[in-house]
Amino acid sequence: MTLYVINAPVLTDYGLWEFSGPLTIDNARSMLEAEFVSAIGHDASAKVLSQILNITIPVNRIPIKMLPRDEGLILRLLQRLPEGKVLDETELKSLDFELGLLKRLK
Repeated sequence: MTLYVINAPVLTDYGLWEFSGPLTIDNARSMLEAEFVSAIGHDASAKVLSQILNITIPVNRIPIKMLPRDEGLILRLLQRLPEGKVLDETELKSLDFELGLLKRLK
């Protein structure tokens, strides 16, 4: 099982999925005490998550394909951004968000 940190809830393949949350900061932080793979491709998202969770989340713009039993800690923005908009750290901090857990079951 691989635990990914992802900046959007995205289904990376066909299968059976479960998306739950919102998670508390403490829940998310404890999940990341184990080994994880950052798939956060945006600098501002990595910085904000690192500050919120008090854990270094590196920028790592990689494609992922979650396999059965893999999980993803998700930074979920609660509003849709304008097309092509890339947020800086200050803009991202001003938006409402939740942390969720995406699991690939099958």
